[in-house]
Amino acid sequence: MYYFILLIILVLYYLRPLKEPFMNSVRANIRRPRRNMRIKIENTWDFLKKKFYVLLKKYDFF
Repeated sequence: MYYFILLIILVLYYLRPLKEPFMNSVRANIRRPRRNMRIKIENTWDFLKKKFYVLLKKYDFF
């Protein structure tokens, strides 16, 4: 249970700097939708998954 809470805190901490520019791009795309929005979201997810994987490796969860 403790590890789970720690993991959530770490994820939130890593999401914080990424959130602001990403949310701005989402808002801009609501006003004028573009085709590359899907790609942006996919890239962000890939980035988060890599970061997550590195964290898990670093703290020996596997």
